[in-house]
Amino acid sequence: MPIKSIVKYIRDTMPGSRLSFLTDCGFLISYLPTSSVVSHRSFVNYQLGLKPVVKIQSIATSTYDASDLSRCVSHVARNPMPLKTMPLGIDDVQLKEFENVAVEAASKAGSFVLERITSIMEIKSKTDRPGRDLVTDVDRDSQVIISDIITSRFPDHQFLGEEDQTEEVDPAAEFVWAVDPIDGTANYVNGSMTHAVSVALMHRGSPIVGAIWSPWPTSSDGGIVVHARLNGGTKRDGETMQVLEPSDEFNRPVSGRLSALPGNARSVFKFDNRMRGHAGDVRVTGSAAHEMSSVGTGLYQFAIGGVAAVWDFAAAVVIVQEAGGEVMILAPDGSWRDFRGWSQPYTNTAETFKHLRDWRGIMLASHPKTMQFIAENVRFRRPSQIGKLWRRGPWHPHRRRHRRHPA
Repeated sequence: MPIKSIVKYIRDTMPGSRLSFLTDCGFLISYLPTSSVVSHRSFVNYQLGLKPVVKIQSIATSTYDASDLSRCVSHVARNPMPLKTMPLGIDDVQLKEFENVAVEAASKAGSFVLERITSIMEIKSKTDRPGRDLVTDVDRDSQVIISDIITSRFPDHQFLGEEDQTEEVDPAAEFVWAVDPIDGTANYVNGSMTHAVSVALMHRGSPIVGAIWSPWPTSSDGGIVVHARLNGGTKRDGETMQVLEPSDEFNRPVSGRLSALPGNARSVFKFDNRMRGHAGDVRVTGSAAHEMSSVGTGLYQFAIGGVAAVWDFAAAVVIVQEAGGEVMILAPDGSWRDFRGWSQPYTNTAETFKHLRDWRGIMLASHPKTMQFIAENVRFRRPSQIGKLWRRGPWHPHRRRHRRHPA
């Protein structure tokens, strides 16, 4: 039984982590870096060396045939990549509860935001540059609506909102909600319907639940929520969403289909010759949450978003991933690397929460096949300019004590 193959894959992917893999053959395979495992008759525990333990649990029944288990483990060892990680101690019932609260919060805040779009509002700039980085009283009130819903349901969870008024930093909790009460505020104050309300839950820096409300003309209440949870798929109005399958034989974006790029993309990115004429019909919307989540609903072929913050990306990350897509992060050498969560390794310290609050970066989302083509043919022109951002990102060397090179 090739258990060691599974453990090697987990160790190489997320060293030192407590993970579970939900297989497509009916077993939950868990890896623990320590040997403190509570015995249960539905588990088979394998002691490997002195500390690591693998637990295998049948999803359907408390008992199972050894030959079924052997076939499943062999299958997992041969086909590890399609497996999805699930934090230990969190089952789908809990995830669904988290998801329902995220949907409720995004929906209620979205309805409020939509009601206020034509009203007189207080508009300020967060910086000394007039007209840049706008914030309104609607942003702040929307965040209060979301915060009240979340903190009343989960008082032990932490809240990270774009419009937080305090500079105080508490130690990072296991669960942190990342919220953007209006993503695309400049659009909003000008009456544009391209804006969003983004609500996400992260477990130890990795998004596990996301809900994004957007105005929707055919909806009875004027808006709709796209939402997802880990291993639960991406849904919109009860319909399962999927990323757009590339139709080009070389997996290139095609004309007639939408793509999203930052407004300054031509000046900051270098597009190789293979990309010329193959970026699709590009849109610049001013809302990273809208653009990234639109990849998850199949509206956009790909999206490059940022520079943006954790609260702009977190909900969209899980929406894209659960729709069958992939997410990458821009590296300091101008290339793209797989996104594996913020603050790895994650510690329950004020430094970790400050990192989540201060992080800024650029992300790419698309179908896996399209992703490979984009990642190979789009580079940042001046990598030195993102050094400052990278030092606050999840791949900085002092955040990578477990390995010399990121996977």
